[in-house]
Amino acid sequence: MSRFADARRYGEMVREKWRFALRERSGRRVRGVYHPRGADVRVVIRHGTGDRSVLHETWRSGEYVPPRPAEEILRACRPLRFVELRGHVGLFGALVLARYPGALVTSFEPDPASAAVLRECIRLNGVGGRWELVEACAGAADGRVELPMVDALPRIQGADFVKFDLEGSEWPILADPRFAADPPRVVLVEWHSPGAPEDNAKRAAVAALEPLGFRIHHPPPFDAVPLDEPLWGAGVLWAWRDA
Repeated sequence: MSRFADARRYGEMVREKWRFALRERSGRRVRGVYHPRGADVRVVIRHGTGDRSVLHETWRSGEYVPPRPAEEILRACRPLRFVELRGHVGLFGALVLARYPGALVTSFEPDPASAAVLRECIRLNGVGGRWELVEACAGAADGRVELPMVDALPRIQGADFVKFDLEGSEWPILADPRFAADPPRVVLVEWHSPGAPEDNAKRAAVAALEPLGFRIHHPPPFDAVPLDEPLWGAGVLWAWRDA
């Protein structure tokens, strides 16, 4: 696919499609502010990076559309309390604001460059009082890895919805007794093989959640990933607890 055709295809995701496409086609590293189609929120995209792919994955791929039972739970929460264990540049947080008006959002983001863009996204949407940015890694204890790490469990406890995107650091949080004591109603887990407690990360995620009363849904294409054989990779699952 030519660069122009590729840029135009990605541009279809936002109202300002031609501006988006021209910036993508230029190949220059510039920022742009856009309205995703069908939503009254604004997002910030760093052209010349992987942000456009994250926008597509988040807003268009279907992997992040809740199954109907989970969606019914989320819409019944007034206000929805959402914790995002890694916020990147705010693309999923903005999606939550668009889907669930009045939502209270907490995003962990340790990378200073991404955190700066996320902070701009919060400002542009005028939700500083409802969207908290924690500029640190989310963990099961305070400490430091390559960057500062903050214990995320106090914020997870009492949350309605939690999204995990921790590149393998999800496992200590899922195994923490505090998570089991007060789990959220709905979780979206991006599971990863690094750090998994067994040789199949998808199976490990199911094993962490099912005993807590969660029902599990594997969206395509991850529904086809086997549970009964060794696996190295990453994927997505939704889980929810009925009332």
